[in-house]
Amino acid sequence: AMESNVKCIWGYLLLQVGLLGAAGASQLTFSNGTHVCEISTERFADEQEQCAAIGNSSSVFAIDVSMDSLLWADFDSGMVFQGSAVGARDTKTVSEVKTYGILYDGQFGSLFMTDAEKHRVTMTELSTGKTSVLAFSGVEEPRGITLHKRLGYVFWTQWGQYPAVERVTTAGTNRATIVGTDIILPTG
Repeated sequence: AMESNVKCIWGYLLLQVGLLGAAGASQLTFSNGTHVCEISTERFADEQEQCAAIGNSSSVFAIDVSMDSLLWADFDSGMVFQGSAVGARDTKTVSEVKTYGILYDGQFGSLFMTDAEKHRVTMTELSTGKTSVLAFSGVEEPRGITLHKRLGYVFWTQWGQYPAVERVTTAGTNRATIVGTDIILPTG
């Protein structure tokens, strides 16, 4: 078992999570602000991080990794890209949106995003390019996003005058505020 000296600030719980890379190795994929980086979780001390220069990216803000794809958003350019691995040359633009949060469902080929310019939460089918708006009314500054596949809920955080954690179904129905009081800048 791999030992970890990662510590959490008060109020957070550290979970052991194994991320599978393309070769089945355990990888940690993250953004250093301008690049997407990857490092083996099995050999932290022995290995330098591998950072991929992604075009003229200046602000890689959101990334998501699935079994066969890596997606990342460059906030400054307003582009979301997809590739097969860090440093891969087979990248393509899959959306033009300024976003702080993306989530890719590789099983169904759906990309969920918080749209910072149009103040909405969307789902795009990457095979067809069809985008569905899941929430827009009262969405001020949407940030992080996640999906509960079994229940069919999309959760997002938002800043602005009324910061909150909200949810809506993948069909865009049953929207509800989960946390709307005693919260300042929810991120996730």
